Parts: sequence; C-alpha cells; structure tokens
Amino acid sequence: MEENILQCPLFYSMDIEQVKKVLSISVGRRKYIKGQTIVFQGDSYDFIHLLLSGEVATIMSNVEGRNIKIETISAPNVLAPAIFYAEQNKMPVEVVANSEVVSLPISKSDFTFMLENNKQMMINFIKMISNRSAFLTTKVRMLCFKTIRSNFAGYLLNISKQNNNLSFSIPNSQQEIADKFGVTRPALANVIGDMTKEGIIISRGKEFKILDNQQLIAISNNK
Repeated sequence: MEENILQCPLFYSMDIEQVKKVLSISVGRRKYIKGQTIVFQGDSYDFIHLLLSGEVATIMSNVEGRNIKIETISAPNVLAPAIFYAEQNKMPVEVVANSEVVSLPISKSDFTFMLENNKQMMINFIKMISNRSAFLTTKVRMLCFKTIRSNFAGYLLNISKQNNNLSFSIPNSQQEIADKFGVTRPALANVIGDMTKEGIIISRGKEFKILDNQQLIAISNNK
C-alpha cells in the first residue's frame, strides 16, 4: 500500500489498519499511461476512483469541441466525490492521466458499506463534497463573470504574492493558462501583449515583471 495514502482527505484521522480494511474491499487496482482517459465525459460514474499515484486533469468539452481545463488532481485523492451519489451521476468532465496513474475503483455498494461502518470516513467524505461545492462555485464565478484580462491579472497577482516579488517566473505555459480560463491561446496572447504595451507588465516567455501593481489589481477587480 502506498506510504502516503493516509494523506488522502478521505482517510484523515484514520489509522493504517482502518485504511487497510477499507482498501481490501476494492475490486483491484487499475493502471493508466500518460494521456489515457480514465473516465469519459458523460459516462455513468458507478465506481468511485481512489487515486493512489500520479496526477490527472479534468477537462470539460462542448459540442463545438471547445475544451475547458477545470483542474489537476494529484494523488492521493478521490475523483469526483460530489457526483458519485447524484441521481444523474453522469461524469461532467473527462478525466485524463497527466502521468502514469494508479487508481482503485470501488463500487457504490462497497463504498456505501464502508461509509456506514466508519463514522470518521463518513465525516471526511461529507467534508470533501462540501469543499468540492465551494471550489466549483468559485470556478463558475471566474468563468462567467470575469474577462480574460481580469483573470490573467489575478493569476499574475497570485503568483507575485506567492513569490513575494514583482519579478517572477510563471509555472504554466500560455496554452495551459488558456485552458484554465476556457479561452484560446491567441486570445490570451493578445491580452498579454496589450498589458505589455500599456506598461503594466514586462513579459519574456515565462518571465514576468509587474510594473504597475495598482493597475493590475484594478484590472483583476474588473475596474
């Protein structure tokens, strides 16, 4: 069993013997290579996946083929806990392996049995669902009410704060950022170009420097 499994939110405050008992009920591990789809958008989510190792991306697509990258999830974690018990438990996103991934699918009947027989696990699962709801509310607000410009301004301010410096290197490519915002890469590039021309930032590849922090804050707030 993976050494870091106790760090999974589902198993907080549980001891190793309790976790071993839970995992013994599963139907067996599944392995995926980088780029492989673990769950397709629209599939019934009848087995909850416990992510044991690796990292996945969740991507939402529309009929026109436009993709929005919702988030990345790293092990150990549980995939889509909020969907599992929904009346319409169709997967709203496609789950794709960002690296080699090992997951543990658990059937609904087995998982329900686990929750009924372990109060701490039940509490942990409820907390996970609540946290997912809060995250998705924030994500919807960002996608619906903010422009590319304000989203990118907020993105730069957040990284600047993390580095405690107005000069920093961003961790993502333009395509990754565009996917995160649900826009095209050229549209994002235009925003970066405009901010540079306006003297708000300096950008060279992944290297950025904020020249006008107050203006960037105003843009982030849609002002």
